[in-house]
Amino acid sequence: MKKVLVTILAAIIMIASVSFNIKLNADACELPDCQNLFVSTLNETLANSNISEAEVSFRSEKIYDMNLNELGCLYVFYVDDEEGFAISVYHNGGFVISEIFLDTDNPYDGCPGLKIYPSVSVYVYYYNGQFCDANSKLPFSEEAVDLLSEVTFRGGEEPVVSTSQTIYYSYRSESHYWLCAYPPDYIGIPGYTNICVAIAAGNIVGYWDRFNVNLMPNFDPGELWNGEYYYYSYDSAINSMIAQLALLMNGGNGTTVAQCQTGLSSYWTSAGYTARYTTVMSNGSFDYNAAKDQIDDGEPILIFSEGFTIYRIYSYPNNGLDSYMGITCTGNHAMAGFGYMDVTYTFSDNTSQTSHFIKVASGQSTLTTGYYNIATHNIDDAFSIYIS
Repeated sequence: MKKVLVTILAAIIMIASVSFNIKLNADACELPDCQNLFVSTLNETLANSNISEAEVSFRSEKIYDMNLNELGCLYVFYVDDEEGFAISVYHNGGFVISEIFLDTDNPYDGCPGLKIYPSVSVYVYYYNGQFCDANSKLPFSEEAVDLLSEVTFRGGEEPVVSTSQTIYYSYRSESHYWLCAYPPDYIGIPGYTNICVAIAAGNIVGYWDRFNVNLMPNFDPGELWNGEYYYYSYDSAINSMIAQLALLMNGGNGTTVAQCQTGLSSYWTSAGYTARYTTVMSNGSFDYNAAKDQIDDGEPILIFSEGFTIYRIYSYPNNGLDSYMGITCTGNHAMAGFGYMDVTYTFSDNTSQTSHFIKVASGQSTLTTGYYNIATHNIDDAFSIYIS
């Protein structure tokens, strides 16, 4: 691995000891163990991304748990003017990096008061006596605050972390098809946790609402722009629909495939439509060709996966390389699939490799859409959905 030269412009202040005290002010985070871990993790992340030299600056701020106790640090950094962020939390007697992303804006941007970090990919702030959602800037209800307090950051949760790889090739070929270039990319909603199945299903509801009016009452899911249909990412109607699906599916307690289909069927029926579910499994395994056939027929698919790795793929043909930047997690997850892509690489030794991807809406705020490599994780179940 190449040694990475990183010029850190922010001062690293070393102090003899650290004690955590409750403070109701969001001051700079200068904890040496936390900061040293951030710097080393950032260097490793840059090296894995084949960035051999860069000028990096950062600023830090303390983050807090739902009891307003100091939890760790938020780092907003710039790699040659490209913004990224990292979060480090104090956990089981030491600091750990729970999230780090090179090309994602600070999720707390524009949030006053204390930055609250209940869980991975859940961003809250506390201001004027209220807990508010960092994305919508809207206050949480008392019930939502209670729910967030129950699932606040703790040991045992499966973190979503960044991942990257670079593939060098002599020749590259690609074939792909997707139902729309800019599919729905809905993410979590305030006050709800462990509802990835409802979010994935909600993305498919949003897709079909374009063709079946009032699947989401009095709502247009997107608009045409220069010949492409763009689905909206956020609206109160979207949140209401996902919340309804979560209730119909036993969301928050672990949703089975049967509960998912039963809940979806109830939703379709109440809206005046019927659904057809077509499995894309064969002998207990994911049938990629069957999934492609259903997508070719205009039907998105719902995937239940044991963990996930999702990439954005940046191709540099003049340099003979593809750069994969993404997120990965070992926890069970559900996603909506709106397309597929096959990429074949031929290498300098005349060997070749073909990778198969589903284009998914991830349900994750840090990478809302990307390509899921079907070889990286086991798919427990998957089926397509047609609405009429």
